[in-house]
Amino acid sequence: GVRLHVLAGDHNIGLDFSLGKYKRVHKLRPAPGALSLEIRLQDYATDIQHLLSSDDKPDAQVRVTVRPSGATSFPLCLARYAAKLDKNDTEISLDNVAVLSPEAISHLPVMALRLERPGDEAIRLEPQTSQGVATGVWEFAPATREPGSWLIYPGEEAALPFRPTLWTVKGEIHTDSPLARAIGSADQAARGAALDQAIQVMASNFLAPCWLELDRLAVQIGHLPLTTLDVWRRLARSPQGMAALALRFASLPAGFLDRVDQELPFAWETVPASAWRQAMGYLDRQCQESF
Repeated sequence: GVRLHVLAGDHNIGLDFSLGKYKRVHKLRPAPGALSLEIRLQDYATDIQHLLSSDDKPDAQVRVTVRPSGATSFPLCLARYAAKLDKNDTEISLDNVAVLSPEAISHLPVMALRLERPGDEAIRLEPQTSQGVATGVWEFAPATREPGSWLIYPGEEAALPFRPTLWTVKGEIHTDSPLARAIGSADQAARGAALDQAIQVMASNFLAPCWLELDRLAVQIGHLPLTTLDVWRRLARSPQGMAALALRFASLPAGFLDRVDQELPFAWETVPASAWRQAMGYLDRQCQESF
């Protein structure tokens, strides 16, 4: 992991982690006789994760400030992703190819999935090369893709956790699924409202087909941070939706529910008893009609 070496003599060192109005403060002191102090950011992973979970925006950053006594403070920022993607007319590229060797780039699994069709096999994009060397560019060719919202993301075994990027291919989308229509909305405000409406319907019907689509999304791209998709962020704002997610019989990946309050601004304790009672009634109905 990342380590910071601070030359501070025998002076105390302040170490602050902050995101928005939330802050974690630590006071460090070098060992007797030592002229420097090594700070392992991995030792503060819990603080960093808690701060990131307070903000559901994918690009949220934790600001780290090292404050040696009597010296100028040193700031740096920590993000969920090590790199971003840039979109061109037909291609997508890493914003910083120096983070990986050309060989590693050539083996980087850059996947594309049409969000309106969860369950379909994701497409692995081919890396572009120059004289046989990977350039950090992948061809997406939107003109050859079906209309809809395509998520371009790192495969589960990717060596570089780059930021997933949405590429909207214009055209008419044919689907009867309220969830798919909501996810495919290009306007963020309209998408949020449509997702809230779909979640409200799903929360009262555990057999709604939209639940199968949600299960498939969790299986296919559940390795990505939960802030990646609007649907997880909107679910976390719905007590009824979260109670339904927790209680219904589903095929979610192991440990998926445990991540919700670690990655999103949500706490299970905030779900009222009335929502749990309603969800138990809907679960009973699901069991009666399924078994």
